[in-house]
Amino acid sequence: MALLALLAAIGVLITPRKELHFFGMIISWGVVGLFVILMQKTSWWSYHFQLLYVPIGLFAALGLDFVIYHTLQAINFRTPAVTGFIVISFVAMAFNNQYAALKQGMLSTNYTKLDSFDYARDDAANIIPMIKPEDSIFICGNPRMYVLTSHLPELSTNGWILEYYLDFQWEDFYTEFRNKPPTYLFVKNDYDRLIESKSEKLWQVILTEYREIDTVENGKWYKKLSSL
Repeated sequence: MALLALLAAIGVLITPRKELHFFGMIISWGVVGLFVILMQKTSWWSYHFQLLYVPIGLFAALGLDFVIYHTLQAINFRTPAVTGFIVISFVAMAFNNQYAALKQGMLSTNYTKLDSFDYARDDAANIIPMIKPEDSIFICGNPRMYVLTSHLPELSTNGWILEYYLDFQWEDFYTEFRNKPPTYLFVKNDYDRLIESKSEKLWQVILTEYREIDTVENGKWYKKLSSL
């Protein structure tokens, strides 16, 4: 985004002199988008910044137009073919990273993650034959395992973004888990240390009331002792 941000800065400088009302609306879009991003206390995910793509893109287009126009004015080529080549080169340079990412995504032949539900199928393979219809389940990790095991999550808490939990959410998680412990529990790699550091009493419940029954590539499966 560096080059687009630079072009957008040029667009911001030149637009107020020509289209003040348009400038005000696009700046407002950017301010609202930035405010929504800043509202996230912990969830600083890259896709949130897509909220700013429209204002940055519009200003970048205006900045690119300004740069191309004044470059052609300074060089003053008389041949349309050369002028067209310069324009295409500027545009290609500005959007090279975006084009490369799009090309890589469209032409990728790596279907491993798609076929394996993002590794969930392998992680759930040993549990699927064991789990019974009356058993309950909770996944601290990839939620696709709910689909693969044909079981809904036992708790209202979602277990796939524990790293973004606030303190009150950890307390709710502990209360729900204590009151309605699932038969099977999956804990993703590194989530064991996270749970222990954020809610030691929850981790103690897991250690005392559950037994590890399977270790897979991306985590561990536990089963409630009373269900063994």
